[in-house]
Amino acid sequence: VMVKAVDWETGKMPAAQAMNAVMGSDPVSGDCILFANDKETFGFWSYDAGTRQWTRLSPRGEMPQADQRRGYNGYFDPARNVFVLFKNAGREVWAYRYKKGGK
Repeated sequence: VMVKAVDWETGKMPAAQAMNAVMGSDPVSGDCILFANDKETFGFWSYDAGTRQWTRLSPRGEMPQADQRRGYNGYFDPARNVFVLFKNAGREVWAYRYKKGGK
């Protein structure tokens, strides 16, 4: 699965591939949350299917480090409204509380 399109080089959308990305869906907003673990567009993104727009998110706090050798895993927890990201068999965990609009 590729999450790539013609204009990914503009920084308006992530350039992540399935092997270095984690995606979850927020059932309340309908948005998809993506963590891109690549050097071009590293970080958290949201995708609004209604507008077909990607938005780079700016979470507060410590960010995961880019790590091309080890992958990340994760999921969206709708009961707590958080995107949970982890690596190293859960020894490193980040939780991002998503709000529509990237705030």
